Amino acid sequence: MLLIGNVFIYTEGVSEDDNLYQEGSEVLRICEAFGSKFNAKYITNWSVGEDTGLISTLKCSGDFKGYIGNYYVLIQDTFEWQFLILGFKKSYDHGAEARFINSFEILD
Repeated sequence: MLLIGNVFIYTEGVSEDDNLYQEGSEVLRICEAFGSKFNAKYITNWSVGEDTGLISTLKCSGDFKGYIGNYYVLIQDTFEWQFLILGFKKSYDHGAEARFINSFEILD
């Protein structure tokens, strides 16, 4: 399994009105990068404390064919958190994904 976490710090904050648009743009970018179809029915809300981000299910193709997983993104003001979890379809460990995601605490 591949478990990746990234944090980006913007020079200017993202307004609450632009959060959903920016998070959706990141989901689209990751789907394209991994050859996964962008489909709104595979996107759900990710609740972190009082904030909400997005989770997108990935079914990869091209160089990443055979991989499945989830992409998590949350933007708060100048911070953007991204978590990418990928594994082979036959051996994907949902427990490892849950332990990884739940091992972080995102503070306001």
